[in-house]
Amino acid sequence: MGILGFTCRDGEKSRIENYCDAYWECRDGRPHIRRCDPGLQFHQRLKQCSHLKGPSQCVPYECLGERNLAEYC
Repeated sequence: MGILGFTCRDGEKSRIENYCDAYWECRDGRPHIRRCDPGLQFHQRLKQCSHLKGPSQCVPYECLGERNLAEYC
């Protein structure tokens, strides 16, 4: 499902804020939320999911929503 009121160019990809494994991908002029496979993170410069080297400042997408971050992440 696309995000209302937001348009983009097909093929565009961008990480969702500070979340390691979530990104949006544009199809038919609309962004759609995607997730990387377990153990991978979205690499903003490469525009693809990959293993990142070194420590990361972001949190997994599963931490979004109403879950308690201390309990789940």
